[in-house]
Amino acid sequence: MASFTDAQSGNWNDTNTWNESGTPGTGDDVTISTYTVTLTQNETCGSCDIQGGNLTITGYKLTVDNGSFTVADSSGLLTTGSTGEIDLTGTGNLSNPNSGNIIYKLNCCASGNTTTVTGYSKCRLCVFGSGTLSFSGFNAIEIGQGSQTGDKILTVATEPSLSGSGEVYFTCASSGLVTWDGFDAGAIGTSWFGGGTGGYRQVTRRFITTGGGWLWNNGDMDCNDFNFNCNGLTINNCEFKGGNGTHDVESVDSSTNNATMTLESCTLKISGDFDMGASSTINEGTSTVEADGSGTQSVTLNGESLNNFKTSNTSGKVQFDDASDLSGDLSTNGGTSTYNVEYLNGANHHWGGLDTSGLSGAGFLDLDSMSAGNQWNLTIDSNDSGSHVNVKDSNLTGNTITVNDGTSVDGGNNSANWIFTSTGANGSLINGGNVKNGLINGRLI
Repeated sequence: MASFTDAQSGNWNDTNTWNESGTPGTGDDVTISTYTVTLTQNETCGSCDIQGGNLTITGYKLTVDNGSFTVADSSGLLTTGSTGEIDLTGTGNLSNPNSGNIIYKLNCCASGNTTTVTGYSKCRLCVFGSGTLSFSGFNAIEIGQGSQTGDKILTVATEPSLSGSGEVYFTCASSGLVTWDGFDAGAIGTSWFGGGTGGYRQVTRRFITTGGGWLWNNGDMDCNDFNFNCNGLTINNCEFKGGNGTHDVESVDSSTNNATMTLESCTLKISGDFDMGASSTINEGTSTVEADGSGTQSVTLNGESLNNFKTSNTSGKVQFDDASDLSGDLSTNGGTSTYNVEYLNGANHHWGGLDTSGLSGAGFLDLDSMSAGNQWNLTIDSNDSGSHVNVKDSNLTGNTITVNDGTSVDGGNNSANWIFTSTGANGSLINGGNVKNGLINGRLI
């Protein structure tokens, strides 16, 4: 195999362009250091390193069969126009740091091979093969740069393996809709969705990242019918549309600026905190937000409403840090576990309804004040009933909630609209919240 270096500006297939006799081909190493080299047909080489010159491949494809395609620094320039394509068929490195370099179409991580991102790289369209996409250090690949309405900016032909702490950016330059395949492997760093002038990025299959997910600068994302999983979702100046999938995220943070969560009919599972900023909006639809973490999970709504809220947190508590509004039901994951929900005292809270139907045996929903002895205010859409609740410091006004089947506990300092009066499970009298010599569901009161 030979090594070729540019000797003058010219076409790739012109022998006068190179310092070696002939022209580069399969397995040959190419260095472009000074001049402009132009493809006039599809070409192949082993590796390509642009150190200071210019490679123009508009309308054609360069196949790099040893896998490495690098632009050394900001002095190197790659021009792919609106149809140029780079196909990394072997194992090697990808680095394209020049801010003006946008590969029109990039094929990488071919079957049985590894593409390692060693420098920030941009492309409009990307195809992942079934090989490995690896990140060396804190580098990123940005997909969708320069994209237009209707583009499928990422195609995952077969599930790749992903490794490293680098990041993947999904961007859109148009104000229309672009789509992208997700991937299940998930072993990458933060994924960013944003940039451009608006429009939506719409996932076309399940997407998982073990790092965080950032929606930023008009980076609106539509999950359609598919699932989105990440360690943390931060929303800044854009919209997240939940579709009807089930999304697992560690936390939601839209406290920075102008976030919109259009949840539609999705289930959004949060294992950490849920924080809506003062300038953010929730369009709750028929969705369910589920707290399924451990420890204390804080919910801050800043005047916005949720539809259904469900807690599956059995080892900690859910804490509503400000006034809260549910147009749907408060519910639990049921069973014989205890679920703790605390409400900010002195603040107004509202439920569409209370659903405790899944609780049984020793299962309880504990409803408490964040400050013991200080009431939290509650209203509910209509008279309701429930079971297996332990309520403290609740000032329920307007309609009533009847929990008098002998499975519930009046923890004290509740208004009369909570109706507890009944006979306990062991025949003891529960009257106005006073339990004498009794156990309820095995719990000593």
